[in-house]
Amino acid sequence: MIDRWDNGQAADFFAQAQNALAACDFDNAINLYLQGLKVERENVEATRAHRQVSFQRQSAGGHDLGLMDVWKLSWTWRRSDRQNLLNAERLLAYDPGNMDKMLTVYQAASAGGFFDTAEWISEVLRRANAASPRAWPS
Repeated sequence: MIDRWDNGQAADFFAQAQNALAACDFDNAINLYLQGLKVERENVEATRAHRQVSFQRQSAGGHDLGLMDVWKLSWTWRRSDRQNLLNAERLLAYDPGNMDKMLTVYQAASAGGFFDTAEWISEVLRRANAASPRAWPS
């Protein structure tokens, strides 16, 4: 259960992320959103804002994570359900159009019992699949 102090701390992270976004510091904004989501995991509005930052970062010319960063994230996989979901969201943040990474977020959210997040990302994945020229079978 999350107490008031944690909610305030998460709100501080989200506010700092907005300030970083205003300064076009996309990587820092992504990290701040993830720190806030570490505290307040089921905040779907913050997850949506985090996804918007990742699209803005990509449109500004941001690149995917490097191989070593991906390896480090996969090395910490399976420590906890919350960390698995944060790792999956970090991977998706650096490649926001990748449906495989969306599916990984969905699987991590479902496995961890974060059903609001799972429901939200399943809708995002469904829309991405419908818009894809190589749509998966329904």
